[in-house]
Amino acid sequence: MLPGNQVKNTMRLVPIEIVRPPAYLGRSIFDREGKIILNKGTPLHGHYLDRLKELGITAVYVEGGSAFMDLDEVAIEGTRIEAVKHMKKALLKFKSGGIPAQKVRSEAGELFDEIILNRCVMGHLIHIMSLRDHTFEHSINVCILSALTGISLGYIRPKLLELGTAALLHDVGKVLVVDRIVRKQEVLPEEEYKIIQKHVTYGYEVLSGTEDISQAVAETALYHHERCNGSGYPKGLTGKAIPEFARIVGIADIYDALCEDRPYRPRLAPGEVINIIRNLQKDDFDRDIARVFVTSITPYALGSTVILNTGCRGVVTYIAGDYPAHPRVQLLYDSKGMPLKGICVVDLRKEPGTFITGVAVEY
Repeated sequence: MLPGNQVKNTMRLVPIEIVRPPAYLGRSIFDREGKIILNKGTPLHGHYLDRLKELGITAVYVEGGSAFMDLDEVAIEGTRIEAVKHMKKALLKFKSGGIPAQKVRSEAGELFDEIILNRCVMGHLIHIMSLRDHTFEHSINVCILSALTGISLGYIRPKLLELGTAALLHDVGKVLVVDRIVRKQEVLPEEEYKIIQKHVTYGYEVLSGTEDISQAVAETALYHHERCNGSGYPKGLTGKAIPEFARIVGIADIYDALCEDRPYRPRLAPGEVINIIRNLQKDDFDRDIARVFVTSITPYALGSTVILNTGCRGVVTYIAGDYPAHPRVQLLYDSKGMPLKGICVVDLRKEPGTFITGVAVEY
């Protein structure tokens, strides 16, 4: 792998809704079982695009362009797919009784080993894989985001593993809520919203009575919807009264939720979500943890086409591990939309007055 998170093969990450033929898939797409849905090089015509949208895939890598991608990520994504698969089996065992605590801890350990070794890679994988098993996929994403934050907070591996287990199980109570409500595709009425809020209590009750599950993990399930200003639930706790794991997982939970499509609103760009969290840290979130969170994750994937505040458009070609929100961008078009000649690269770490305002809606 190249230093930092440099990239090398010509491809670009493109939102699925703006892919237009002729376009060729830049990297293979896998389902939740790790089987290939579409092979690299497949022409992306209307039928394939429609099918990918049905599967909930929001972005694909397209061949060509000025961005490069390190294909070592395929192995890391495989670990993630396996984690989703095993997590689904583990959580569904709630309905038949018992939590395979050691298996969950093992999955957390494998994920954390990958995250520690490949922080930037794992950070942006959450933006390019969105399949239908929402609760399980969401749990993995929150684990990754929490891990990146824990690493930046200086957690040693045993504490990271405990945080990871807590993050993987934070929404486990939803398995015990009526499926009809959990899977509802519109804004919930107040009565049903109160029912789904009970998932935090359900999760705590099951986890606190399970051998090999710590009180810290159980409390994370109970308190991850608490907010520092007392506006959360179930108890309206404030500030440091909310356990630290719950404060971390709560931010990761919100981040991942806002980055996903909902029937009543489109997903937000990662950079927009970062700004929301920065604003919320004044009241809702622990300021110190929120500050670490927004500097630990990778809000823009390698290969994504972005718009700068200067009006120029370009492609993210390098993400430094210590400055993930300030990548290196190879400019393609000037502020008037005219193609730039030659190679023009701007390093946003060294240009404090230049920043990304959004993801480009064309390529």
